[in-house]
Amino acid sequence: MITPSLAATRRLRRALAATSVAALVVTVPGCAGGAPGPAGPVPSAVARAASSAPSSASGSPRTRARPFRHVPSQATCRRTLGTACYTADLVRRAYGVDRLNSAGLTVRGHTVVVFASPSPTSGTAPAVPEAEADRAARQSASFSSALAAVVARGTTLTASTGDSGAAPPVGPRGERVRSVSWPASDPSVFAVGGSRLHLDELGRRTGPDTVWHDQGGATGGGLSQTFARPGYQDAAAAVVGGRRGTPDISMDSSASGGTLVYQGFLPAGAGWLPVGGTSEAAPMFAALVALANQQAGRRLGGIHRQLYGLAADPRNRIIDITKGDNGPDGFAATPGYDLASGLGTVDAAAFVPKLATSAGG
Repeated sequence: MITPSLAATRRLRRALAATSVAALVVTVPGCAGGAPGPAGPVPSAVARAASSAPSSASGSPRTRARPFRHVPSQATCRRTLGTACYTADLVRRAYGVDRLNSAGLTVRGHTVVVFASPSPTSGTAPAVPEAEADRAARQSASFSSALAAVVARGTTLTASTGDSGAAPPVGPRGERVRSVSWPASDPSVFAVGGSRLHLDELGRRTGPDTVWHDQGGATGGGLSQTFARPGYQDAAAAVVGGRRGTPDISMDSSASGGTLVYQGFLPAGAGWLPVGGTSEAAPMFAALVALANQQAGRRLGGIHRQLYGLAADPRNRIIDITKGDNGPDGFAATPGYDLASGLGTVDAAAFVPKLATSAGG
């Protein structure tokens, strides 16, 4: 159970208020395992990706990852991993960020902070099942009010919706229970779920994005047990009813087609491995908000109402995701808002300028 102290709440509030955009994610120490939580081992996104990497004949799937010494081609990834992997340049191109960079938007001078908790069982860990976190939220309303105050002062908060699907195994006997992750479920926080890109060697889409659900995990999403439906989700009332629904938007998270990251802390030595998980997606969307901040010339703060408003017009390039699901006993993507992908994903080259001009100063 999360029980943030008053002092910890104040420290976090001061830190968040000093930034333009903050992404709240959870990371688990090490790449080849996870910290034990209430429901057993919780593997990190890096561990899930690494467990599919080239390996020796011996060793467990969690400890035998052998990184690529050089940036691999897609052909090499497909041959050795059985799936694609993408460089950061290809992902940037797929979302149209390269066009924003060419236009002078580089977030130079703007701050994006990633707050990462060491494990789901320590301190004020983000991205834990709401079934646990909600009890703390009820006991510590000051934490939720602190997040709202930070957003009111101009900081945009994004958070990952989790990597265990819509029904993580958090029951007393490890059974799956529909539960969303906190702090993504807080109405002041922008909940970012996971999708999968399908790209060619040049970063061009070979098919529409789908909901992330593969051997490495699945994006979180569902209805909050604690938070009521916020006004910005009124248009999605047919889906969320009277509760806060997550996610709001989805970004690349799949380890099957993961983003290549150079890692120096692997037991098998330094090198390149594809990573996945919504802890990738939340900072990725935070970076887009930082680009919008730069274009707007101010900190945008809360963007929920603007984003849900922009989704009503396809010219704003919030692109619906209509295929895939978020795991066992989860939800399927459908036209419009759904509890697997939220509003869908974005074409950043068109979306960022629209967000910058739609958000009030």
